[in-house]
Amino acid sequence: MDVKQVLGTGRRARKAAVLGVALVTGLAAGEAISMRTGVAAEADAGLLRMAQADPMRGLGRTSNFDEEPSIDDLARSRTRTDRILDGTQAEAGKWPSMAAIFIQRQGEKPFNFCGGTVISERWILTAAHCAAAMKKQSNASFFIREGTNDLNGGSKNDVQVAEIVAHPDYDGSRTLNDVALLRLSGTAKSPRQSLASGPLMGQLVVPDRKGTVIGFGATSEGGDASAQLMQVDVPVVKQNRCQEVYGNDRITNANYCAGYDKGGKDSCQGDSGGPMFVPGRNGEFLQVGVVSWGKGCGRPNLPGVYASVGHFERWIRERVSDADFQAQPGPEKPVVAGTEQALGSVTQGAQTTDKPSQNAQVKVEIVQGLRLKVGQFLDIRVISSVSGRLALFNQDSNGRSYQIFPSKGMPSGQENGAIARIDAGRLLGVPSAKQRQQGFRFQVTPPVGPNRLIALVLPERVKVDDVLGRYADGSDIPNLDQMLAELVDREVRTRGIQAVKVEAPTDRAVSEFEYEIVQ
Repeated sequence: MDVKQVLGTGRRARKAAVLGVALVTGLAAGEAISMRTGVAAEADAGLLRMAQADPMRGLGRTSNFDEEPSIDDLARSRTRTDRILDGTQAEAGKWPSMAAIFIQRQGEKPFNFCGGTVISERWILTAAHCAAAMKKQSNASFFIREGTNDLNGGSKNDVQVAEIVAHPDYDGSRTLNDVALLRLSGTAKSPRQSLASGPLMGQLVVPDRKGTVIGFGATSEGGDASAQLMQVDVPVVKQNRCQEVYGNDRITNANYCAGYDKGGKDSCQGDSGGPMFVPGRNGEFLQVGVVSWGKGCGRPNLPGVYASVGHFERWIRERVSDADFQAQPGPEKPVVAGTEQALGSVTQGAQTTDKPSQNAQVKVEIVQGLRLKVGQFLDIRVISSVSGRLALFNQDSNGRSYQIFPSKGMPSGQENGAIARIDAGRLLGVPSAKQRQQGFRFQVTPPVGPNRLIALVLPERVKVDDVLGRYADGSDIPNLDQMLAELVDREVRTRGIQAVKVEAPTDRAVSEFEYEIVQ
């Protein structure tokens, strides 16, 4: 493939294989088993009140209050920054797709009552019981807050909710099919969360495999919520054990359990609709669950229940065409065994670690989506939970590989294009806003077919400028496996002698983004 890089405003061009695109410049309730939400229905006689009539229903994950908490109670509870049932505070950039759902009533201060994840620019994935509560609220509007780990400050983006779409088979009496989608009136700025496909769920959600739950919910049963985003690691529970606890009619293929027999660690009220993640093959987090319900919070032998994301893949895809469902690599995808082996060396142990929340994370995606037309302009964005050296590569449908970033054709701070740094928690655009103003753009070119982006973040201590400088001109990388292996080898040699076994890759990360070029 001959890819053209157009320089300046003229038409002089030189060969520069970049991405499979042309880099163009010069362009302009009581002891009830209950849901894990903090919303109170009050005079609307919403679902919270139903817990009084039916001990198996309700909209408060815990209910050790003399009365159901009022909206004022829940709003005041936003002041604590405590632990979420023995969890830890999430690092900036670790969970960039997390969204908090707020209610706004006339004359009252808005507050967060449920969680969700950005799965497209216009769509949030959450729980159906959150959606049911929203629909029962009168004289209220809703918005999501994204791009922040701190609900009380920091950089954030609020977007109004335009439409509430609960799963048509949601059964509130048994809390089955507990998923919903919120359509936004504006555009979310956060990266879309990658979801586990149906077939992949069976490989990721297995007994004793640790996953991570995050949220702004209560930090103790019946206690205060957290203004800071919290995370906790919990193991998947055997399905038959979960059914023994809650009943076969409530635990089906549509959900699963996670938690410790001894209790202590769990999601809680206010966390409803939020995600549960499990590390994928290279340690990248895939969403496998939606926080649904459970009896109390962190009680012994009473695990939390999560809606199974992969079970609802078809329903989600029908409404969100660019939802990013991940599956195991197939023969039609541009995946080379040697490349996977090299990338796996970077994040060795990330998939099976006992503390997955400690894994460093980098997220890369194309803003315009998963399917790109030839001639279309595109933007790449990357966010990392650790600072370090960033390298971006692309493999096209013919197996050809290119280095996208750093690039001499699109300055990264040094003339040779070798230095490329990313700061923890800061979204990096490629091209950046400044580079776009200067006229740098990526344009999609043939061949059509599947492609994938690879993002690699290495610690600052690793000296790789010479390696990344070799192909900063956009020329073909003859052997990406070999180049990645060299980068990995240099990183490994800087680790030194470890007195204690490293349980998770905390300072380095890998991410992939699969997309398709079409005519």
